[in-house]
Amino acid sequence: MFAFEHSFLVFLPLALLSVGVAGRSSILPELAKALPEKDVKAIERDAVEIQEVLFPIYRSMPHNRRGQMGSPVVRYLLHRFFMKAGWSVRGLEPDGQGWSTGSPTDMLREGLPKKAKQLFDGKINGEGMNLADVALLAATFRSLVRAEELERLEAIIGFFQSGPWLFGKPVSSVLVERIFEAYTAVHLYGKNISQMTAHEVREVELQAREEYLNLPQLLGLVRDLKQEIIGDGDATFADMARVAEKLGRVFGPAEDRSECQPRKRELVEMEHRSSGRVPIAAFYKAALHDGKWHFGESLAYLRHAGALDETKPGNPQVIIANYINGRANCVDAS
Repeated sequence: MFAFEHSFLVFLPLALLSVGVAGRSSILPELAKALPEKDVKAIERDAVEIQEVLFPIYRSMPHNRRGQMGSPVVRYLLHRFFMKAGWSVRGLEPDGQGWSTGSPTDMLREGLPKKAKQLFDGKINGEGMNLADVALLAATFRSLVRAEELERLEAIIGFFQSGPWLFGKPVSSVLVERIFEAYTAVHLYGKNISQMTAHEVREVELQAREEYLNLPQLLGLVRDLKQEIIGDGDATFADMARVAEKLGRVFGPAEDRSECQPRKRELVEMEHRSSGRVPIAAFYKAALHDGKWHFGESLAYLRHAGALDETKPGNPQVIIANYINGRANCVDAS
């Protein structure tokens, strides 16, 4: 399944893992020199949580004797982690080309100091990464996503309310709801808010109402989160930032429940012998004759998305999990 550049592969036993082979990252001390202290502390806390989540998968992955993994394995491990959270992350998806193309550090965006990214590049291109390194990479990426969320929120608040709101002026509950309606639409389309006007934000909202049939359910989730965190009263920027962060954590699963799950159920109904696959003839029949127009992607598209199994000549099949997790079928949360 994976190509790995190191000479000796093992599957680490639990006893070896328990002595700390997977538990320390040599990147962290250097990362602390490249990023603000508060950011590093948040990343470190997040990495501990991520490491616990990844541990069961990590145990079954190929390593060298020192517990280190090469780029394809790290990329797959991160893909599994983010897909579990409902996130489709550019740079991690196989896109029909397997796991050996590209580097898992490609997901790190602008906004991370060059020196910090070089730390991860050096490790993945050198001796490989252990579990703690991978968890730190995932946590660093999530910190970049959170920073973008706050920038988006700050810009949208500015469209709705002028004045010294950043200095503690509260925002009314009604206005908070409007702010998050706009926030959700911009998030759906992954727009760069720094390049948008208030009119363009409104246009994106209208577009979302036309194109996302499940938008009312999604906005209902946003209102529930707002109610849970803020309640009915006025809100400060810090209050709204907590809502935005929580929304970022659940955005993928929320979209999955409201739009992706019905589509998944339709595919499972066509599944061939519990194989996790749908024969291509049944897939296209559903589109042409059963009113399921959304199952109309070409073979070339499915192949590029890594959603086409062509191991049996003359009998291609759609891989349900890969199709559902594809960027076009569920909202790209990153």
